[in-house]
Amino acid sequence: MATQVEDIKWIPGTDFIVDGFAFQSPKCRHYFLTHFHSDHTVGLSRSFRGGIIYCSPVTARLLIHDMGMRPQVVRPLEVGVPVIIESVRVTPLDANHCPGAVMFLFEVPTDGSDSSGVGAS
Repeated sequence: MATQVEDIKWIPGTDFIVDGFAFQSPKCRHYFLTHFHSDHTVGLSRSFRGGIIYCSPVTARLLIHDMGMRPQVVRPLEVGVPVIIESVRVTPLDANHCPGAVMFLFEVPTDGSDSSGVGAS
């Protein structure tokens, strides 16, 4: 079961939250969902207006079609393809947990160097 401790949901040096929809904050506009199991979507509903949700294409389809999320707030990211979000390089990696499950590798620039972290699934 995913923990519901706010401090470990934030990615240090960013305004990113992973699997922490119960901790929506005006300081956060970027939410990352590792997979569609209910313990990772606590606090998420179709009326979500907290920002953008990044996830795998499989999870995006589940959010839109099963949960009724607005497509405008869901951004599917391809596994293995890095993207830059607010100067942070984010790479979804296959978590091999369930269909659509990913881990996120966050490469956060700090003082001219990179510091990396992975959001678990």
